[in-house]
Amino acid sequence: MSLDLSALVADATSHAWFAATGDALTAADRADAALASGGRPIVAVSDWAAAKAVLTGSAWDAPAWQADDAERRQLLEHAATRHGRAAVLAALSEVMAAATSAQGAAAIAVARAGLADPGLIKVASGAVAEALDRAALVTLAAAGEHRFLARYRLYLAGRWPLGAFGEGFAVL
Repeated sequence: MSLDLSALVADATSHAWFAATGDALTAADRADAALASGGRPIVAVSDWAAAKAVLTGSAWDAPAWQADDAERRQLLEHAATRHGRAAVLAALSEVMAAATSAQGAAAIAVARAGLADPGLIKVASGAVAEALDRAALVTLAAAGEHRFLARYRLYLAGRWPLGAFGEGFAVL
């Protein structure tokens, strides 16, 4: 990889994704969730069935998700300015390849919760890939401490930050 994202790749291939879902949030989890949430109250989600209910409910906050997408595009532009678009896209592709371990971890976590839901597995593993992509962009753009890094740290801690729903920021 021409741009050094080896630490992110190592994290992506060595962590037990979703291992702490359902456990009480730690002080570190709450601190990262507070940064990731943009000031919204943190809502601890108790289990995978409750997470599915949050994800499929009507409280999805479209403006918050649109703001994240706009921030992602801005980070991509900053990274491309620093390193060149082709190099950034190549580095992101390599990082995304490392995110494949999340699908197996999500399948195990969903099964342990007593659910058989391929859609939930796909959404959970895709969320890890998205968080990894955004953490890589923050790194490549040299953006410093960022809510996307805090979200990624929640995944590294075995959590699933579900995001902005209603007035809160949900974390499984």
